[in-house]
Order: sequence, then C-alpha cells, then structure tokens
Amino acid sequence: MARILIIDDEPSVRRSVRKILEIPGHEVDEAADGFAGMAMHATRRYDVVITDFSMPGFDGVEVIASLRRLDEKLKFILISGGDRGGFTTRAADVGAVWVLAKPFSVQELTGLVHAIVEGSNPN
Repeated sequence: MARILIIDDEPSVRRSVRKILEIPGHEVDEAADGFAGMAMHATRRYDVVITDFSMPGFDGVEVIASLRRLDEKLKFILISGGDRGGFTTRAADVGAVWVLAKPFSVQELTGLVHAIVEGSNPN
C-alpha cells in the first residue's frame, strides 16, 4: 500500500478522497493548502500527492513544482473542478502526468492510484 497526501482547500473533498483511499489500506494524510502540504512533506515521505489545482495562495501546479524539486520520484495527481484545457499543459510541464476532473468517480480515483502505485501506465 502507499502513503498518500491529499492537498485541497475543500474539506469535503479531502475527507471523501481520504475515505475512498483508506478502504484498500493506503495511509492517507490531508493538508488544507499548499503551504501545509509542503510542511507535511518536510516531515514525512509520500508515494503519491493528490493536489487541487486552484487553491488560494499556492496553487497545485506550484505545489507540484516545489515538491518535484525535493523528490523526483514522487508521483502527482492534479485535480480540478474547472476547465482542464488551461492547466493540463502547465501540470505536465512540472511533472503531474495524471489529471482528474471533479467530479470524478470512485473507480477513476482508485484505478488511477492503483496503477501509479503498481508502476503501470494508467493512460
């Protein structure tokens, strides 16, 4: 199983994603914004970071770029409730290969995380 960090400014999204990913046995932590997520990463190693694109102060792409510099092996999923066209390219430029649009299904989320953890290509 994997250690996963969820960074999203919406508490209901964090709780839902956490509950979904804990069912198969993943260890999941939550951060309410990019700054908190960076602080958590400084004290704990994660396999996967799931971050929202649009957050006040420090958006998901900035989080990914910063964490990528600290840990090149870290895997990222970028989630967004808005238009995917504009941020997909920015996300890919900083290393977020996987993008999920809100709302996403339980199967989409768990399938993607499983594929990433197992090292297969979910695309």
